[in-house]
Amino acid sequence: MDFPRITRALFGPILVLAVLVSVGYGAVMWERSHPVYLAARALSMKFVSSQGTPNISNWNMTLENNGTMTAILGQICQRDSNSCNGVGPQFYDGTTSDLYLTPGQKTVLKLVAVNSTYSTWELHLQLFPWVSNRPPSSQDIINTMNNQSAEAEWLFYDSTSDSFVQ
Repeated sequence: MDFPRITRALFGPILVLAVLVSVGYGAVMWERSHPVYLAARALSMKFVSSQGTPNISNWNMTLENNGTMTAILGQICQRDSNSCNGVGPQFYDGTTSDLYLTPGQKTVLKLVAVNSTYSTWELHLQLFPWVSNRPPSSQDIINTMNNQSAEAEWLFYDSTSDSFVQ
């Protein structure tokens, strides 16, 4: 019997299997310790103006990206009994930089035609992942919103206590 040859024949596959298992285990552990997610947190609401119709007004909302990845802001709608009516985002300078939020970044959005009939408002916010290291162009934003699934955030604002309920 040739023991060195048998040893190599057994040791080779075991070594390859050990390397594959350890690399796979390391990748899973790294992914679990570095979660990637989209999230936004509303920080404040401020009344801007009435629209001349009872209970319909404009507001500014300060929003922060508190996720771990860059997000493109989609539509914000206000949910009522039968529909979700678009109220934003409306921006001051109209550039795409307002739609692009890196982790930790804050922005002020203008919400138009907010229905303040009820004391608690349910707002739905769409977030789209942006994985490039450059800011998106207008066309990038359109393509992202048309071709990717949105992450939804539900925000509840209590107008009587002027606070967000999470």
